[in-house]
Amino acid sequence: MIGKKLLLRVIGFSLRFLQFPISYLNGCCKTIWIFGSRGGRSFDENSKYLFKYISENHKGIRPIWISFDNEIICFLRKNGYEAYHSLSINGLFYIFLAHVSFVSVSSSDITPFKFLLHNKLNVQLWHGTPLRENNLSDLNNKYDVVCVSSVDFLTEQSLGCRVKFNFILTGYPRNDFIVKSIGNRKVTKETTILYMPTHRQRLSKLGIAEPVEFDLFDYGFDFQSFSKTLERYNVKFYLKLHPLQSLPLNLVLDLKKSNNIILIENNKFTDVYEMISQSDILVTDYSSVLFDYLLLDKPIFFTPFDLDEQIGVRKLRFKYEELVCGPVSYNWGEFNVQLVDYFTNGDCNNKKREIVRDRFNYFKDSKSSERIFNLIYKSVYS
Repeated sequence: MIGKKLLLRVIGFSLRFLQFPISYLNGCCKTIWIFGSRGGRSFDENSKYLFKYISENHKGIRPIWISFDNEIICFLRKNGYEAYHSLSINGLFYIFLAHVSFVSVSSSDITPFKFLLHNKLNVQLWHGTPLRENNLSDLNNKYDVVCVSSVDFLTEQSLGCRVKFNFILTGYPRNDFIVKSIGNRKVTKETTILYMPTHRQRLSKLGIAEPVEFDLFDYGFDFQSFSKTLERYNVKFYLKLHPLQSLPLNLVLDLKKSNNIILIENNKFTDVYEMISQSDILVTDYSSVLFDYLLLDKPIFFTPFDLDEQIGVRKLRFKYEELVCGPVSYNWGEFNVQLVDYFTNGDCNNKKREIVRDRFNYFKDSKSSERIFNLIYKSVYS
């Protein structure tokens, strides 16, 4: 049986061999724009929202979603969208012909064969304003446009070499959805808290950053005491992990027994922005979701339980105190006290949130998708 890696090498070699006599066709169709997200295994992020916007508003363009997952492809087709498997004949054909590509992480969102994206206008939509250090150059991809939402990322906080990448202030398509959701919160008697801790790593003995399970019961978590607080104030506490994060199995089983602590399990269709729009409070640590959530002007609680350890693994781009615009706790006992104080005395951090919001969201409208479309359309047809 031929291994997957060997099969990809054979396909890649064949495509490279075939592309030379027809290389003039690569990227020749200006109306075909292709999209992918998170290694081709999910339908989410900025790619999803821009794809839907163009599909619904610009009939002169033919947006096509490329995926490695047949379930996603079937779902999109049933909902009237065009989608193909990255390694299918149709998928390879349209990847080759497309003039524009959009990704949210890297070229692998669309194809394992980088050379297929040559002669195209490649757009990096990215997947959030990063609070921690990273560099696009590490991906070894070429991007003609990189979308950002803050002036900071045009200057000293650049995501990569400004000579190599063309950073443009556009805002993020996913935030269009968040802004439009303001005032549309379903009226319920319950308060919904969304807890979104970010991806955690720990340095190995060799100094290599490795992922670790996130144990909710660390840092003084008292299940009974916390549950009583939630019941007292009629609160549902939703836990949504980073896509690369996991929980210990015993904790997953315990959470499934709880009536007011709910684990949102990751899957290829999980849309965190729908959850964000319907929540009343965000709890987070170092996640970029902070900057998106600020657009809602709702309370945010900060839980940097392992701040020193995480800074040791991967430095923060900003001083943490510059970002804090709500109660900060370093263990669950402190968080429980602060939550009670909030329900007793109300929210008093509006001004702080406004300052951080304006710094990291240059645009606060719902027109980021429109800005990106107009920018790319003009580049293609000028």
